[in-house]
Formats: sequence, C-alpha cells, structure tokens
Amino acid sequence: MDKFGYIGAEVGYRVRTAEPSDEYRYLLEYGFNVNKNIYMRAKLDGILSAENADSSTSINAANLSNPLEFDSGKFELATGWNFDKNSSLAGFGIELTFTREIYGSNILQGNNIQFGITKVY
Repeated sequence: MDKFGYIGAEVGYRVRTAEPSDEYRYLLEYGFNVNKNIYMRAKLDGILSAENADSSTSINAANLSNPLEFDSGKFELATGWNFDKNSSLAGFGIELTFTREIYGSNILQGNNIQFGITKVY
C-alpha cells in the first residue's frame, strides 16, 4: 500500500436459476494506514434486484423483508490494529467495524458493530 492508501471497485451480476431475483452487485472501497500499526477502511457495498423473481411464489405478509427481490446499500467504516513484526502476536490484529444500511427496499434496516481478530498469512 502506498502513502495514499488503496482504492478498490467491483461490479457484478449474479444469475439465479430459481426463485430469487438476479442481482446487480457493486463494492467501492478505500483504505489507508494511519501508521505502522493502525489502518482505516470505508466501503460502500450494494445489491440491486433485477426484479425477475418467480412471481408465483407466495411471500409471508407478516415478514417485513422480501427475500426474493430486494435492494440494499451498506456503508461500512472500520479501523484496525496490526501487532508489530517483533511481537509474539506478529501477523495478528484486531478490528472494529461499524456498518449502516443507507438505502434499501424489501429489507430490514439497521446498524451493526463488529469486533474481529485478524490474521495475515
């Protein structure tokens, strides 16, 4: 990673052969190192329904989400700590992530916080 960090972009189309709708998918990501131990990352991760699900399938009206056709956009912020190369925990790290649903239809929206242990091989 250079001094300006990195940028990633992905786009795709998921083809389904049964009930769920096909999906357009995308991911935009930017990350950088604050110093030799701390890093930060931001992501925009999205799914757009192709709206071609099998319409003959019944959906439970009591459920607020539609698992067959939905749109979802998530914004994620993460920060992490990598242990020094000379540490007994070299190659390991910890990461804290906050994810927020910023748009969507036929989904249950919410925020989540995750804590993880990372390992670089």
